[in-house]
Amino acid sequence: MEEVEDQAERPYIEASKPILEAIAKRDYEKLYTMMSSHAFAKIDSDQFGPVFDAQGNAKKSETILNMTKEQFLEMMGEMEKRLAVPKEVDHLYVQTIDPNELDRTSR
Repeated sequence: MEEVEDQAERPYIEASKPILEAIAKRDYEKLYTMMSSHAFAKIDSDQFGPVFDAQGNAKKSETILNMTKEQFLEMMGEMEKRLAVPKEVDHLYVQTIDPNELDRTSR
């Protein structure tokens, strides 16, 4: 991964590295343990990529409440089948560090 150009972005880049490395290594059990329980409280199945029926139409996504590790591992496996196996993280960027953009309560 390349060096951080804007040093103000460094904390965000550093915080995301372990998660992205777990994805690239396909260590989804480790990934699961690094994520907050809030991340699994309410999941939309489309977060794992779109699913299409035999005619190529997008299937309606489903909401999964309190996703278990087993469900997460299954969804990651299905995602790999549809989208491909991750290889490596070669680039990472921060879209914004603007506090007003990051604060969801300001909307």
